[in-house]
Parts: sequence; C-alpha cells; structure tokens
Amino acid sequence: MSAKNPGVDYNTKDPIQRSPISKYFVRGWWTDENEKLITEAFLGDIVHFHIETQNIPDNNSIATMLYDDDVKKRPVEESDGKQGSDAIELGSNGETTKLLNHKIVMGNKVTIRLKLGGILANMIDAEEDKQIELFFACSYKGENIELPHASGEYLKVKKAEPLIIYICGYWNKTMPYAGTEWGEDYWGDGLKSAAKKYFKSKKEYFINGAGTKFSSGGSRYSDGKKLVNERLNNKQSKFYKEVFLHQRDIMIVSHSMGGAFAEGMISVMKQKNINIEKVVHLSPADVSEFKVTLPEKTFQIDIDWDPVLMYKNANDAVIINGLKSSGLAKNPKNDKFGHMYTKEESFVWNWFEDLESINFQFINEETKTYYHGGGGMGYGGSSSTVLQKNYNAMNLKNNTKFIRVIKNSTNYFFNEKNNTYYTEGK
Repeated sequence: MSAKNPGVDYNTKDPIQRSPISKYFVRGWWTDENEKLITEAFLGDIVHFHIETQNIPDNNSIATMLYDDDVKKRPVEESDGKQGSDAIELGSNGETTKLLNHKIVMGNKVTIRLKLGGILANMIDAEEDKQIELFFACSYKGENIELPHASGEYLKVKKAEPLIIYICGYWNKTMPYAGTEWGEDYWGDGLKSAAKKYFKSKKEYFINGAGTKFSSGGSRYSDGKKLVNERLNNKQSKFYKEVFLHQRDIMIVSHSMGGAFAEGMISVMKQKNINIEKVVHLSPADVSEFKVTLPEKTFQIDIDWDPVLMYKNANDAVIINGLKSSGLAKNPKNDKFGHMYTKEESFVWNWFEDLESINFQFINEETKTYYHGGGGMGYGGSSSTVLQKNYNAMNLKNNTKFIRVIKNSTNYFFNEKNNTYYTEGK
C-alpha cells in the first residue's frame, strides 16, 4: 500500500485494516506530516489521521472525536483515575479547544491534521507508563465506529527525552586547564554523569559559548540570541531538530564565559515558548551586562578560590543580575584549579542540588556592634550596629557548607564557630 495513495495497490502485508468494517467506514490510519505510516509520535509533532469511507456523498460531514484509550490497554497502565477512555478537546487546526468536530467528506476521504500538544502533555504525565494511545470515534447517520480498527494501530504519544544543553566557556588547545575543545571533552565525565542522573536523561547537546578571550558578557549575550534566531529559521539544523521540532524539557548548563551566551539563548527560547526546566551557571564570567531570564529556575554556583574569575571579574559584578539563588563553596582540593573543577567534578553537582533544596530555620537575632578606627572600644573612632539573624540550614542532601548562599534574593553567610548561617541588616 502507498500511504500517499490510500485505497490503491493494497497487498496482504498491509498492516492497515483493508476490508470495510461498517456500512459507511472502511478504515483509519495515522501518518506523519509527510504521509509516512506511523504508530508512534512525540509531543509537539504534527501528524495526520486519515479516514476512508464508503457510501457517503461528497460534502456530507462525519462527526469525529479524539480519545486516549484507557480501555484496551493492560489494566496496569490505567492510572489516571478515570473510568473509560478520555475524550480530548480538539480545535479545527489541531488545537485542543473544542470537543466535537464535524469533517467534510470528499471522495470518501477525510484527513485530520493534529499538532500534538496542549492538554496532551498533562494527560501523558498522568499515565503510569508516560504514554497515551490516540484513536478517533467516528459517526455518520447513527453508525458509530472507532478507528483505527485494531488497537495496536492507535497512535502512541510520549514526551521526547529531556535535553541537556552544555554551553562552554573559554577554551584553548595550548591551555589544557581551560579545555582543549568546546564540545563534549570540555566537560568532565564526573559532572556529566551527575547531571544525567539528576535530569534523568542521557540526551546531550554541546554549544560553543566562549567568544574571544577578551570578549564582553554583553557581546556574548548577543551572540547567544543570534544563534537561536538563526537556527530557528534553519529547519535542517541539528539545533532546530533537537530543540524546536519536539516539545521537550530543556536543561541548560553553562560554564564561565558561556553564562552570558546561555542567557542570550534563553531570552529567545523563552519568547518561542521552549520549556526550559532548569538553568545552572557554573562560575559565570563578565556578568554585569546581561540579566537572568528565568529567575525562578536559574542557579549560580561559584568556588573559592577561583583565580580565573579573580582576574576576569575584577571590575565586574559577582552575581548575575536578577539571580535569586546562588552558592559559593570552598574548593575541597584547596588548590588553584577551582575554575576548572566547576566544569569537571561531580561534587559541584552536589553543591547545586543542595542550593536547590536548602532552606533556613530561624534561631534567634542579636545586635552586633562594630568599632572603626581609634584605640578600640570606640575611643577616638566610630561604631556601627547591625541586627544579625541566625539560622540553621535545612534540607541539605549532601551537607554542603556554603561560604555564602543567596536564596530568594537574601544573602546568608556561614558562621564556622557554630555551624550556622546569618543575615545582617538594620
């Protein structure tokens, strides 16, 4: 059988039901937008459902309703809490806005175009197997039929695997500690393995976000925006196919100079309704000329000490504008390679997980007096008082002791004397 010419050149190996199954309906089948026969698709795909009829005059209409099958599945897969198959609201262009559709028959054929999105995402999440099976209920002059005829030919729809996008910083083949390339080898296996486990995905994509050695954060931010806009208009590019073709969760991890590039990308991706689930900036450089696009989903991790950023951010800010969550941790190796570790070591991911989960339990507050100049105790000098609030750190999965934490835009500082944190204010 040719999917482009339904009803022509049938053969016994054709998987689609050939014989008429009712007075008015012959068969139904799913294809992709290029008319290739399919039984599986991803959320975000465009698909076609074809209906072949008989004995229905041109310009007459049939009633159609899209369903997710919860009856013909194995019982273990029925987990959305509802009895029977679920009707899906469907608009004239495939949008999920209207429950019942009437389709005009021409030449005993009907084709329904669907954009797999809208409420389908929530329906997939509600299923134990994270998959729905779609079929159409069709009716004409009191005759009701479900198509495709065989439940094994229903369209199985699931979400594409989450995508982890890594955006590197400066690299130089003559400077091994900077990274000898911008791709997969820029990043350490330990950090990548921890990220895969956390994001529950093995799907990775690598982008060069370095710019020149002395480039500014503002210029790299613009370069990131440019890349996404260019790839959006190039449907043959790998980036388009990975990011725009399917509706999937996107995780973004940047390092050093790649932070600015990443935020430029994110600013455009947000406008295009790409679902960015998490953003992790590791030791970002040149941070004052751009701002965070998704404050509630974005985290910054720094290491102390970091000789690269002591130079690169010497006349710059320390935290990206608009950031609500940031953590500064002590280099456990106590050497000069801290900047390299934040793109390589798995312990960095432990810091991120603790930064994400940490919250603070109030202990007490006290007034602190500080003396400036003079002979001590205020003689010949000046003094100032601040209100210090003390907290215990809670919900730490990996027991990270941050030197400084920013959580919900509040600065907390670690007190080594009693293993607590404090804030200062008037």
